[in-house]
Amino acid sequence: RAFYALESINAVDKVHRAFFDAMHRDKRTLNDETSITNFVVGLGVNREQFRAAWNSFGVRTKLERARQLMQDLGIQGVPTFVVDGRYITSPSLMGIGAGDAQSRTLEVVDFLVAKSAKERKVAPKR
Repeated sequence: RAFYALESINAVDKVHRAFFDAMHRDKRTLNDETSITNFVVGLGVNREQFRAAWNSFGVRTKLERARQLMQDLGIQGVPTFVVDGRYITSPSLMGIGAGDAQSRTLEVVDFLVAKSAKERKVAPKR
């Protein structure tokens, strides 16, 4: 929801890296409207604009679409990659441990993109 709210006010680029680092590197708990709002405001996002976006129909609609897509595709965790709407992969689906999960998963994603492009006779974009 935070991403969609930030996207709607053109503030993703302003906070994306700091938000990611706060959650994944610094283990900050940013899981409710108040904590997320305070965090992004601290990075220079306008509080009123963000709160209006957070509660907007457009953001709620995008969030519901994302939830429905995750349910339809059987996605239960992240990262999960869907390629061309046909192929789904993730470290857990591949049975990969944490040590080499990123590089091995991206190798599989690259393979699936190339395979899909070949089947469609289109060069994959890089």
